[in-house]
Amino acid sequence: MPTLFHQEYNSVGAEVYKINIFRDTNFELHMHKSCEFVYLYSGSTTFVVGQKEYSIEEGQSLLLQPYQIHSSKDSQNAVILIVSFPLSQVHTFATAIEKMVPNSPFFVLSPKTRDYVLNCIFGDYVPNDRIIKHPVPDALTSKGMLYAICADYMKQITLTRTNMKSESLFSACLAYIEKNYTENITLNDIAQHLNYDYSYLSRYFHEVFGISFKTLVNQYRCERASVLISTTHEKMSDIALQCGFQNIRSFNRIFKLLMGRTPIEYKKYASRKDERKN
Repeated sequence: MPTLFHQEYNSVGAEVYKINIFRDTNFELHMHKSCEFVYLYSGSTTFVVGQKEYSIEEGQSLLLQPYQIHSSKDSQNAVILIVSFPLSQVHTFATAIEKMVPNSPFFVLSPKTRDYVLNCIFGDYVPNDRIIKHPVPDALTSKGMLYAICADYMKQITLTRTNMKSESLFSACLAYIEKNYTENITLNDIAQHLNYDYSYLSRYFHEVFGISFKTLVNQYRCERASVLISTTHEKMSDIALQCGFQNIRSFNRIFKLLMGRTPIEYKKYASRKDERKN
């Protein structure tokens, strides 16, 4: 059973904009509200986008659209630059891709664009093996950099019209879960709320997400619970109720199934990670 995470820190608010460097990092299956520009500064890695794999090497890139399900694996000496940004930063580009889907997220920056983008972000800095969150350039520099990236992308990909009913349903399902995950929601609830046939919606979840509605809701609950476990001193029973679990027993069982650790084990794991950082 695949584990799909809604990467909330790249989804909160309308203006998510972050620049990060990762070395030899593999990302679990996830999605988020922001766009992502992925540039392989060095080494090699493989990104899985939907059902397709893209092996990228030094100097190659991906541009991922909001809520596009993706993961990565097999990073080898990989220094990966990721720029997360909202479509509102590139309005002309957003208009051009509206109601369209690309044949592939893969493209290669031209040498001039590459040098310009890297200079905007790094200046004279050379990325090393630490994970670093970089300050975002000023507004005008940011827009120029993002438009340069999008221009190279548009020259190399092919767009086809998409089924907007399906795309709208995708966003509506995610919004409903985000708003109601603390309640005992069911597929029937969301079917009634969105005025869709129960059977159609059940098939839709398996086709688009690869998992059931119930599993997706529980994964979102576990993600929220993991944040509370690692950042607060609240009782596990209180965290369970806050995140929509009916009782501590089901919380322990589902958390272990989806996260690979019990809540107590996860808290110890998170504490050790914090100690290593310090």
